[in-house]
Amino acid sequence: MKLHYDIRGDGTPVLLIHGLGCDMNLIIDAFEPIFTNETRNYKRIYVDLPGMGESSKTLTYASSDKILTILEKFVDKIIGKEHFLLVGQSFGGYLSRGLLAHYRFQVNGLTLLCPVVIPTSADRDLPQQYLSFADEKYLKTFDKKLAKLIKENLIIANKQTIERQQKEVLSGLAKADQQFLKALQKDYTFSTNVDEVIAAMNYDKPSLILTGHQDTRVGYKDQWKLFELFPRATFTVLDVADHSLQIEEPTVFNVLVKNWLNRLVKFA
Repeated sequence: MKLHYDIRGDGTPVLLIHGLGCDMNLIIDAFEPIFTNETRNYKRIYVDLPGMGESSKTLTYASSDKILTILEKFVDKIIGKEHFLLVGQSFGGYLSRGLLAHYRFQVNGLTLLCPVVIPTSADRDLPQQYLSFADEKYLKTFDKKLAKLIKENLIIANKQTIERQQKEVLSGLAKADQQFLKALQKDYTFSTNVDEVIAAMNYDKPSLILTGHQDTRVGYKDQWKLFELFPRATFTVLDVADHSLQIEEPTVFNVLVKNWLNRLVKFA
């Protein structure tokens, strides 16, 4: 299994994991501007998950358990025994909790961005899509199919957010192996309940859980169960934010991530 990854900078290792069907560009563009402006040094490790981006797309690995095992081997090789930070977006947030359950207090802090809590989509408590603040004039410059896709994925759909969505999300979706994704979604639940493992840990490191009030992919209500697992967590539900919270509400997103990084240093 070949994992495509990108390491930037030196210092405290930070493993950043993107969501289902996307690639590392989603999480690079969200977090890299924050880390590059930090006075403290961080070694940012971005990875394309199996079946996505530039990583191998062998169907053998199309299960959450197998992807987690691959990531554990990757951490052992690239990070070793060093303490590190974890960041996970959507499916990456599910995988991050799997890694936390495995590495425990080797993980000094955790950020979950719109994380998957309930693997089975039909069992999630999701809000109905009803808000839209779209620049209809700008949307008319796209063909109808693409314009519909954009409106389904962005509440705030304007030139800036659409350009980011295309660069950070849609470009990754175009690279993903659809057969791999279909197989993965049939084997999407870990064989071990990692949240029960975390609950027993009393994981008291600074954490951040970011959710969108209008997130129609993973919701925000199920994520409250995660809040109870992390005694040192900041939990936010942002209005006017769907599953691309970091694109729709970048100012608040940046402030909250910076606050997490500050807590890691001042109040660890």
